[in-house]
Amino acid sequence: MIRPLDLQTLYMNLEKVGKEQAQSKEALAQAQAAQVQRLQKEHDQGQHAVGKVNPDVGPEEENAVKVKSDGRGAGPEGRAKPKSEGDAEDSQDEKDETTWKDPELGKHVDLSG
Repeated sequence: MIRPLDLQTLYMNLEKVGKEQAQSKEALAQAQAAQVQRLQKEHDQGQHAVGKVNPDVGPEEENAVKVKSDGRGAGPEGRAKPKSEGDAEDSQDEKDETTWKDPELGKHVDLSG
């Protein structure tokens, strides 16, 4: 048998129970929204990141072009031409112009640190 005092207690606590249930539903929705944002951020970072290359795997295409340090490629226009003696002198002059050496380099050693 339900007494009037029990009904009064139930009706008084009904508001508290309703608020608690609303907060739990809202917390669940906020947790899902936070998870969606986290996943979206990870996806965006993955899209903009530079991936690592496996050094064991070669070029996928047979006609992949390799570029040498002097800027020449392996293609027909970038193939090395036979050099004459005059070309060798010109390249040595160009190399001397682009590089410089410091005579004091390597003579002073700092042992304080």
